[in-house]
Amino acid sequence: MNPANGHCYETLSGEALTWHEAAAACATAAGYLVTISDADENAFVRELGGGDWWGGLSDINVEGSSVWINGEPTMYTNWDLGQPDNNSGVQDCLRMNSGVWDDDECNAETGRVFPYICEYE
Repeated sequence: MNPANGHCYETLSGEALTWHEAAAACATAAGYLVTISDADENAFVRELGGGDWWGGLSDINVEGSSVWINGEPTMYTNWDLGQPDNNSGVQDCLRMNSGVWDDDECNAETGRVFPYICEYE
């Protein structure tokens, strides 16, 4: 549990899924892919899981307009240098790497698989 916001987080490191599969798994468990509201929450989540993890931000619906999966406004970002870059026109979903963000391919058919973090209010 994060004492700053009272939310609980679950790291699913043994289960690598596409972004869409991870979002569905979190929803089934009454949560959502992790959202990051500020630098403190980003640091808290970073401590939970180093390496690559899916987060709940995407611009699937409108390229260049990233929105959090739970509908909260995007007030904070921590994109790596040159990101998001929508490489090859197919990178629409947030992949966190040790607290730094990158957009990655999340297409249900061809998307890459990573562990993920679910957040619960």
